[in-house]
Amino acid sequence: MSTAVEFDTRRQSALDRVDSTIKWYNAQKHKNRILFYSCITISFIASGSSPFAVWLSNSKALQSILPAIASLLTGLLGIYQFQTNWVREALVVESLKSERHKYVTRSGDDYSRKIDGEDALERFVIRVEGIISNETSSWQQSISSVHVKDKDKTDK
Repeated sequence: MSTAVEFDTRRQSALDRVDSTIKWYNAQKHKNRILFYSCITISFIASGSSPFAVWLSNSKALQSILPAIASLLTGLLGIYQFQTNWVREALVVESLKSERHKYVTRSGDDYSRKIDGEDALERFVIRVEGIISNETSSWQQSISSVHVKDKDKTDK
């Protein structure tokens, strides 16, 4: 009996982990999507409105503020990679949802009903942790490549 309780506890822990990870990545995905669309839209409006500011006003401040805003937002888009992050996070969410669904429904080769519950749970945990680990490695590579590029620029 204690083995069944232990299994149920471990199973629930694994499902809770994937659910909380999905929730976190969904929040990040939505945040990055909103930031991307906000920056790109404001940048587009600011740059498109610049000729009208020149045409309608003699104020140098007004004429220069719109291109400055567009330029700053374009720079932020390049630095923070909101669109890339949003897409990457969406892929992680869908991968985790797929693994969860296959495990819960005991579908596919890894989770078939023919496989013992303990083995299926172990495979599920390993696959989910693999997805998370791959994402962490991807972040690390992105950060490392930025540092290498920065170091190359300072060495010249």
